[in-house]
Amino acid sequence: MDLSLGSNNSSILPVIIQDYRTSKILDLDYIDIKAIEKTKSENILYIYNRASDAIEMKKTSFYSYCDVVDILESESNDSYIIKVIPKEVLSSNTHKTQWGEKNKVRKLDFLIELEEIIEERKRNPSKESHTTKFLNKGINKIAQKVGEEAVETIIEAKNNNNKLFIEECADLMYYLLVLISAQNLKFEQVCKALKKRHIRKKKVY
Repeated sequence: MDLSLGSNNSSILPVIIQDYRTSKILDLDYIDIKAIEKTKSENILYIYNRASDAIEMKKTSFYSYCDVVDILESESNDSYIIKVIPKEVLSSNTHKTQWGEKNKVRKLDFLIELEEIIEERKRNPSKESHTTKFLNKGINKIAQKVGEEAVETIIEAKNNNNKLFIEECADLMYYLLVLISAQNLKFEQVCKALKKRHIRKKKVY
């Protein structure tokens, strides 16, 4: 591949930008070593602007900036895929990619975003973060909290109080995601297990 060079004398490589939540390809840009380093340091996507020969935070008319979830380098070391969660400017949750495809974010996709927030608290602990405080308590305390929230969810279900039941379900889901993260696993693995079980047992669900 014939790669152009920036003024910093580093290779300029193509980067595919993918929405982590929807798997849609949002854009194709370019990135150099300084942009990669800044992206990894801040967990916000920076790209190389060939017109200005400078790195800049990735912006489009659809979103203001992108939180980075994962960075994948090709086996031939000549391109990247960067998975992001776009921070949207518009009030609508439906936007288009640079190829005109709709990129609709479903409400349930917040589970994926919440999981990434939890992972971010692991990478960069914050004294103000409830997640950080709980992760620091260790597996036993987190597992105990999941058990407590499960019991409270059952109680509110039996009390027929939908508002409190929903709140307890939210607590249970949150602490379960924290426990999954504390085990260094992903919610996606749980989903795959559910799907595999469904297929193996001939759509038992």
